[in-house]
Amino acid sequence: MTTRFLRTFGMIFSGTVLAGCGTAVQLSAPPSPHHSQSSFRSQSASSVASPSHTPSTYNSRRGVNSSTSSSATTATPSPSPGPIHQSLPPFSGTITQRVVGSQGPQAVPNGFVSSPPSHVVFSPSHFTLVESFTGLLKTHPFVLDFYQNSAGLFVGINYNHHPVFFGPGPAPVFNVLNFTGSWVVLGTPSAAAYEAINLTSGRTIVNPEQAAQLKGYTGLGLPSHILGLSHEEFPVSIPSS
Repeated sequence: MTTRFLRTFGMIFSGTVLAGCGTAVQLSAPPSPHHSQSSFRSQSASSVASPSHTPSTYNSRRGVNSSTSSSATTATPSPSPGPIHQSLPPFSGTITQRVVGSQGPQAVPNGFVSSPPSHVVFSPSHFTLVESFTGLLKTHPFVLDFYQNSAGLFVGINYNHHPVFFGPGPAPVFNVLNFTGSWVVLGTPSAAAYEAINLTSGRTIVNPEQAAQLKGYTGLGLPSHILGLSHEEFPVSIPSS
C-alpha cells in the first residue's frame, strides 16, 4: 500500500492523475487572468489605486507649456457610442452649478504650478476660463474648471477650498464623458485619448486603456450628455473661448 500511495502521489505531483480504470489524465494549470482588465474592474472607481503623474505613463502633451503655439478647435462627435455600462457607480457627489464662460469660480490661484512633468504656471491672463462645475463631494465643496490657451484645454480642480490639480487633459481638445464615484473622466474617443482625475485628491489615471474603463460606455462615439449624474444632462463638449 505504501508503494502504491507513493506512486500515485508522485503522478499527481507531476501533473498526472489516474481516472477510472488506470486511465491517465493530464492536469493543466488554469489560465491566468488578464491583469489590466479583471483586476482593474474589481475595484470601485472611488478606490482605484493608480500612479499619479508618472512620467512614463503620460502622453506627449504632458510636457506642454503655456508658450506652445498649437491652436485648439471644437471637438467633433464620432460615431454613436455603444451601450451604457450599468456596473460603474454613479457620481458620489452632486453638481450644484455649471457656469459657461469666464464668470465661474477660479479653482486654482494665480502662480499655482501644475504637477510634473509639465510644470505649467497658472495665470488668469494666459488661461481663459471657459466652463466651471461646482458642487459637493463627501460633504465638502469642489470646483472643476476648464481653461483654454494656445496649447489647448487645461483642467483645474479645487477640493475643500484647496487646489488639488492643474494641468493639461488627455488631448488638446477633449470632452467630459462621465462622473463616477469621486472621479471625472475626460477623453477624445476618436483619438483613443482618455484620462480620469480624482476630484478629492487630484490623483490621475493617464493610461488610456485603464481610464477608458471608467468612461461608462463602449465604442468611439460620444454620449448625448455627461454620464453618471442622476438629475442633470450637461453637454459633453467643453465650450471654446
